[in-house]
Amino acid sequence: MRSLALGLLVLGGLGCQTTDVRTNDGRALPPVPSLIPPPPAGITIDAMTLLVGQRPIDVDGDGYPDRIEAAVALFSEDYAAASLRVPGTFLFELVLRGADPSPIACWTVNTDDPRLQSVDALYGPAWQIALDLREVADQVRPLSWVNLRGSFQPNQGMMVKTSEEPRLIQIGRGS
Repeated sequence: MRSLALGLLVLGGLGCQTTDVRTNDGRALPPVPSLIPPPPAGITIDAMTLLVGQRPIDVDGDGYPDRIEAAVALFSEDYAAASLRVPGTFLFELVLRGADPSPIACWTVNTDDPRLQSVDALYGPAWQIALDLREVADQVRPLSWVNLRGSFQPNQGMMVKTSEEPRLIQIGRGS
């Protein structure tokens, strides 16, 4: 009995200490995230990403898609840590797929416009917007493929355009 009490006393005195924490599958836990450093002053925006929802939404139930969901983020080669928010004006253009580059619809949106919602994405700050076709053009169209392209004019600096890769969506409806 005395040896059992002595054994418990020794174990209690040594205590338990965890030296290596792992997940339940045996991998080590990821490092603690660090804060993103602030961007340098006078940074130049030189890249823009435009993400477009897969399918426009028929808001008014007439069978023709009206609203195009999009997200946009601005970047600088001088600051690779995250995307940035700077004041300026976005121009979104809807162009028919094919040889004619003239837009069938245009939206001009300032960064302080309430239609432009600030969001925090995995890559940093971004904006989301719902572009309503009824505001700028007739949504009653034959079924066609269109490309949404965008550009950004910062209050200070040169205009930035999205890449030329197509962001194709379908508008209108078949007969």
